[in-house]
Amino acid sequence: MSFGREGGDVERDVGEPPADSASAPARGGLARIRRLIAGASGGNVIVILIGSLIGQGVAFAVSPILTRLYTTADFGLMTVFVSVISILGTGVLFRLDAAIPLPKADRVAAGIAWWALGLTTVGSAVIWLLQPVVAGPLGRLFASPGLADVWWLVAVGTFMVGVDQVLLTWMVREKRYRALGLRNGLQGVGQSAAQLALGPTVLRSTGLLIGQVIGRIAAVGGLFSSGGLLRQQRPDRRLMRESISRYRRFPLVSSWSALINVLGQQAPFLVISAYYGNVVVGLLGLTIRVMVAPASLLGQAVGRVFQGEASAAIRDRDRPLRPIVVANVRVLAALGAPVAIVIMVFGPAIFRFVFGGEWTEAGRYAQILALGFLAQLAVSPVSQTLLVLERQGTQLAWDTARLVLAMGAPMLVAILGAGPAAAMVALSAAYVVAYAALFWVCLRASRDYDDRLRAGTLGR
Repeated sequence: MSFGREGGDVERDVGEPPADSASAPARGGLARIRRLIAGASGGNVIVILIGSLIGQGVAFAVSPILTRLYTTADFGLMTVFVSVISILGTGVLFRLDAAIPLPKADRVAAGIAWWALGLTTVGSAVIWLLQPVVAGPLGRLFASPGLADVWWLVAVGTFMVGVDQVLLTWMVREKRYRALGLRNGLQGVGQSAAQLALGPTVLRSTGLLIGQVIGRIAAVGGLFSSGGLLRQQRPDRRLMRESISRYRRFPLVSSWSALINVLGQQAPFLVISAYYGNVVVGLLGLTIRVMVAPASLLGQAVGRVFQGEASAAIRDRDRPLRPIVVANVRVLAALGAPVAIVIMVFGPAIFRFVFGGEWTEAGRYAQILALGFLAQLAVSPVSQTLLVLERQGTQLAWDTARLVLAMGAPMLVAILGAGPAAAMVALSAAYVVAYAALFWVCLRASRDYDDRLRAGTLGR
């Protein structure tokens, strides 16, 4: 189920792929990093990273203040809240956002995007209406009873996650990377400003959550450019019907994969909250804010560029995929490894000095999880390989395996009666195994595509 089998005849003959400049050894650390970035469309990555660094720089800078304004229980509620809206926001999209970069015609892509926005609106409204049925039980299940009191924020947050994803993916299609950088910057600044402002007020208990939603709203504001979906395209019912028919595999198959994927990312935190309580997951929440969130934005920056470049390569059939996959993984591993090593050696001391003595345990969690999150950072962005090649079945199989590992490992440890540190060890090991397998799968898929590209058998 590659693009070639549905994309018609090969438009041109393609010879041997060019040498992967990122694969040759470079002399000197800085020279090596420059070559790696060049091999991963680094100019575009850097444009996005500038915005990411601004947004996450502000978020990191205010974190020592937030740890003194908010309690570990407040951070625990925020961690559960972010996990819930991430899961629900993915579910209401039915994975149609992943199909937006694929059509050659912008009007067809716009039809998919408007479908995704419509489903997000309806799904978020249904979530709000379900408050009497689900809010209380979920709050008790995840040891966060306050979740029921802010369910309206869950609905709003879900809506903003969906809208942000659709508009963001449209910008990926248009290769408007400056808009993506602006989006990342506005999200971090808006979120941090709101959380700081609400900390000393009567809304303190929900200030971290409201800040998360305001950050999403600010992020969407960065995507309203002249080339954006809302200004460039209008809904067309006929094209919407045709587009949903052509790309029906995304809601029918990829939606399950996407939901399982986000569950694999977020469910471990919900499991830890359910078994170890609000305080433990609050400490973990600070670890995520300080270490995982910036790394995720770096991965997303590379992933968005990778998605745009890989989709364009498949549409035009003018270059192989495997060198792009390898170069991106090398970039992220090279950038993330030094940080991971520092955290593994000095994590508790850094957290105690920066955030205060009561947050030292969060530094121990960061120390344990550093290797697992490095694996996630390096490999996760290139999972787009399976989507752009329309290998939804393979993606679904890996997502399911990762969910079983990442959710099952800490759950088993908790059932056996071990402490939270042991659960973190199990989670980190699960990530390393899962992402090593993902890298292998993406290499095989891209190599298969490149072989058929060189042989001229795409579309037969």
